Amino acid sequence: MADQSATKLLPPIATSPLPPPPPSPAPLIKIPAMANTKTVDLPKIQLQRFEMDTRKLRNPSAQALKQQILVSNQPPSPILVPIVVPTTPTPRPFFPAEPIKYLPLTLFDFNGSSNYYEHISPFIDTSALHLICIHTADFHQASPASIEDIFNGKFDVSSSNVITQLLQILQILCEKVTKAHAIMILPIATCIDLYDARPREEKTAVLEKINNFFKFYLQYRTNRIKQEMETIHSLQTISSSLSDRLKTFTALLNISIQIEPCQSVSSVTFQGIEDLNRTIQRHVLTQKSIFPNVDRILPTLWAEANEYVESLADVLPVPYILWGNFTDRVIGKHGLSHLINDITMSLYDEGKILVLNEVGTQDRVVFLRPSWLVDLLYGLFRHDMTTTYLDYDKNEIFSLSNIPESTFQGYKKEFLQFGLLHSDLLRSLWFGLLHKKEHLNHLWLAMMRFLLIAYPKISKAQLKHLLHIQTPDPCSKGEKKIERFIDVKQNPDVREEIKFDYAIVPYYLPFMNQNEQQDEIKTFSNTLKNIITIRYTSQSLPLGFFHRFSVSAILRLSIIYKKHYNNFILGAHEEKDVRFLLETDHRTYFECRCGTSMVEQPLEEIWNLLMPILNHAEAMLTTIAPGNEFNRSVQCPNCKEFSFMGEWTTPKELQCSKMKPCILCGQNIDTARLVQPNESKRRSEELLRRIRERHVKSPNKGSDDVPPAASTATHLLVSPV
Repeated sequence: MADQSATKLLPPIATSPLPPPPPSPAPLIKIPAMANTKTVDLPKIQLQRFEMDTRKLRNPSAQALKQQILVSNQPPSPILVPIVVPTTPTPRPFFPAEPIKYLPLTLFDFNGSSNYYEHISPFIDTSALHLICIHTADFHQASPASIEDIFNGKFDVSSSNVITQLLQILQILCEKVTKAHAIMILPIATCIDLYDARPREEKTAVLEKINNFFKFYLQYRTNRIKQEMETIHSLQTISSSLSDRLKTFTALLNISIQIEPCQSVSSVTFQGIEDLNRTIQRHVLTQKSIFPNVDRILPTLWAEANEYVESLADVLPVPYILWGNFTDRVIGKHGLSHLINDITMSLYDEGKILVLNEVGTQDRVVFLRPSWLVDLLYGLFRHDMTTTYLDYDKNEIFSLSNIPESTFQGYKKEFLQFGLLHSDLLRSLWFGLLHKKEHLNHLWLAMMRFLLIAYPKISKAQLKHLLHIQTPDPCSKGEKKIERFIDVKQNPDVREEIKFDYAIVPYYLPFMNQNEQQDEIKTFSNTLKNIITIRYTSQSLPLGFFHRFSVSAILRLSIIYKKHYNNFILGAHEEKDVRFLLETDHRTYFECRCGTSMVEQPLEEIWNLLMPILNHAEAMLTTIAPGNEFNRSVQCPNCKEFSFMGEWTTPKELQCSKMKPCILCGQNIDTARLVQPNESKRRSEELLRRIRERHVKSPNKGSDDVPPAASTATHLLVSPV
């Protein structure tokens, strides 16, 4: 089928009716371009990935503008237009098209591989128009005839990589949505030219199939939340925990997820490209709540501050800076302290900088070249890392990094089999991206803290010592240096360098098989007298949640790991005899067992470790995936089923009761196994019990010697809940 859009440049040709043309494609001939058309035949080049010194990239927008000017000054060249002879002359009115504006565009290239899905969450921003490109023919072949079967359980999603990856992408996007931050998605049906030779009805049907997929996705999500709410409303009594769940579900229903009808394009015939550009322009220019800084005229001083921030990447030895240093330098140079957040967000919205927050602290870091950070992650989590990339003979970067082959083979085995990454091997993976070895550990530790991709393999004492090391601002040369501490707890007496050779990367850790897990759980249960088991369940856990949680927890909590696998952790409190066990399937559940053999107040000691772990897990969930739906539950120690709802976030009701029956086995369970007990109240009750026992065992005295049951002293011992 000929491209009809190209024929609009030609005047209608009056001819007599002709017999039907043969099925061969229309001939292409060269004709001179019209006077108002300037095009250039550009040579085809093979796209490839370049590793370059990012410090040499100065003013890329100016370079792009220069290239546009050079192209526009070229003499007119002939263009290729298919000759289409209409059967009857039809006048075509001319409608001048609205010119397309040029908008800044930043690309984060993760090679389109699902291997990087769990690492792209920090780059996802709700203040964006997200384009999801779907290969039209592959989607049609991989999906069932009835799209609704994907969501009602009749279709095995795991049997189709296309559907699985599409659902993962939607999960990553929708998890970021909050009531204050909506999200807009534009599906793009690519390779639509494959349907040019097919009946028009088939092309229309496959596009409708893609639209139905997104429609049923939103409908299924809404129905699932409403069903959960109806289940809670059907109960006779709604506890404070259930009331809290209702508030969460209501908030999830009120968030805005806007998915536009899909647009079909072809990179071969350029079919639909112009329409896509206009659609993008329309959304970007009209959705002011999502794109507040597009077409915004900035004050001169603000614009100068933006230029100064961009220039910092050329001054720093590595293009990142901690938030305190960043604000001090911008405010010290231009003032505008009241606009520092707006200035930062305007650059962030354009993709020129990336601001990351650390879970559990108020610290932030600013990456001045986000594409450079993407290249770092690409070098560490390559899709071919476990297959062909780590080949000493075929990949010369390892020999150029001065790593002997025998040493390299040892590093390779440690990395791929045990998740242990040596700093020399890491430096070779970042060959061409980091030019001085002395900056490696500072950068590596910053990525550990803010991206949660690894942690140093050192003792807990060394780790706590390391997190208090100060790092001077490397941008301050010839002037007073600004000191910034890695941790919020400042320790000015420490003047040491950051040194550690190995880091543990959870993504590359080996999996523990099911039999080994059962053996570890059995040993854990037989060794400890008191155990509390907590479980989080979700329709789909955030991608990479367990890996990121394992890094953040070891950096922030008073715990140590004795065994760490890809899906399993055995650890303990760094000082007390309280142990924990974490396991997950990375998809639907995250489980924590915590126990002790201590005799004195064992349940209180368990909760003293368990609550920081649970609080940190929930902080992770609400930070990296605020739109994710999850449930909490506690295992019954009698029937071993997760029959109790997790109420440790709203514990007051259970703290007022001593026992609660299991809905499955009927056994009364101590509420201290379900929520953290109110220690002061329990101690007061225990003291009262001992006083009463002492009076019962003591010789009978006169009524005047026995204190009343409700004396003032007794009430003073009971603390309010």
